[in-house]
Amino acid sequence: MADNHAIGRDTPFDYHGDRGGPTVAPRYATPCHWSPPAAVVVAETPQPPVVAAPAREAHVEQRARRDEAEVLRLQLAQERLRADLAEERTTRLQAENRLESLETSHKRVREELATLTKDYKALLGCLDREGVPIPRKKSRADGTGGADQRKT
Repeated sequence: MADNHAIGRDTPFDYHGDRGGPTVAPRYATPCHWSPPAAVVVAETPQPPVVAAPAREAHVEQRARRDEAEVLRLQLAQERLRADLAEERTTRLQAENRLESLETSHKRVREELATLTKDYKALLGCLDREGVPIPRKKSRADGTGGADQRKT
């Protein structure tokens, strides 16, 4: 390389091309603590041993088996819960049907009890009047509440 001061140029470049611009980097562009390119550094670093890969694959396979076992366990638990839910639903529906049946039966029994109570009171009244039965007053069908049939 030629010295710029010897050639008479005041630029820090080593060589100027035909177009007037520099074709190489200036002399001061290279730092004092120069390091090799990254590709060279990567090529020189030792690679990890190939034996480590199968151990990693075994670990991944073991984890996959563990995950599959966990999925199966959760699926079985889900099936059991669904079966329990169906059983509870059936039991609840049976209980509701039984309750409805009992309510209907209870209503019939109460109506029958009311009728028997009226008859009982009528018989007691008959005994109080020395055996002379007096017909019960019937309520009017028109809803006026009066017992006298002659009312209009």
